[in-house]
Amino acid sequence: MSTRVMLVDDSTDRARWLEDALDQSGYTVVATVQGMDDLYQLMEDTSPDVVIVEAGSAKRDTLEHLGSAGHSYPKPIVMLGEHQNPDMLQTAAKAGISAYVVQGLSPDGVRSIVQVAIAQFDQYHALQRKLARAE
Repeated sequence: MSTRVMLVDDSTDRARWLEDALDQSGYTVVATVQGMDDLYQLMEDTSPDVVIVEAGSAKRDTLEHLGSAGHSYPKPIVMLGEHQNPDMLQTAAKAGISAYVVQGLSPDGVRSIVQVAIAQFDQYHALQRKLARAE
């Protein structure tokens, strides 16, 4: 079964490029979100395995919404950015972003970035479960 991806990107051209790169890498894009669509509802409706957010589209409200949705629907979240922004990195970390990638994204790199984000997410949640059992 193909990994299901939800994209959050306000740029139609960039989203189309990323959809093509994901498709070439064997992923299925189940939704492309622009603006302030209801991310919580879309996550519930589409059940993505991974969420990819373009940093320029990730306003503080969007990140907070993803963080809130992540409590009910925990998913690995990858943020793509053109520039390193320390404030955005802090906000992204608080929202539960699994990977933050700055520039240099190629179609060949998409697959490994998503795989690392999924592995990191799974490892973190496995540690959380072990800690909960130990407590």
